[in-house]
Amino acid sequence: MAVFEYKALNARGKKISGIVDADSRSIAQERLKARKLFPVALERIVSTNSDTGAGHEITRMRRFFFSGIKPGEVAMVTRLIATLLSAGFPLVNAVKTVAGQTRSRRLQTVLSRVKDAIEEGSSFADSLTLYPNVFSSVYINMVAAGESSGTLEIVLDRLADFAERRQETKKKIQAALAYPMIMSV
Repeated sequence: MAVFEYKALNARGKKISGIVDADSRSIAQERLKARKLFPVALERIVSTNSDTGAGHEITRMRRFFFSGIKPGEVAMVTRLIATLLSAGFPLVNAVKTVAGQTRSRRLQTVLSRVKDAIEEGSSFADSLTLYPNVFSSVYINMVAAGESSGTLEIVLDRLADFAERRQETKKKIQAALAYPMIMSV
């Protein structure tokens, strides 16, 4: 796997830059086109194939710094952004406000960088792709669909519902598995 830095134009002709993970240059171009971005420049930054080297270090650092964010925190942040959007806040202001309110320093960092990417011209979904350890591909694709359809606050609200139900189910399963373990001791 390699990391590519890109500069592209969106459907409105606005310049966007970011990074994309792909096995090859052609796959990176396909991924950008799937996001309705037209690549202007695409440069391989690092390779993440080996267990050593810069690419592996970047991947390890990303996992270390951003894996400590709990799904419950993501659900709460998602709900807050949805609420602010429903109240008429612009997306950038909503993300900035929520970043300032969250207690988790790691999540503050992620949201601040997401806000910066949006201000630079990236879509919300594209800015979330920088943090695959925090935001799942399902989450990112749902956000992209919400942005495209103009129903982002509704989609975010549903994503928060889904994440909260998932957490509840996970807790129930853990409790159900703990009982037999206690009884066997």
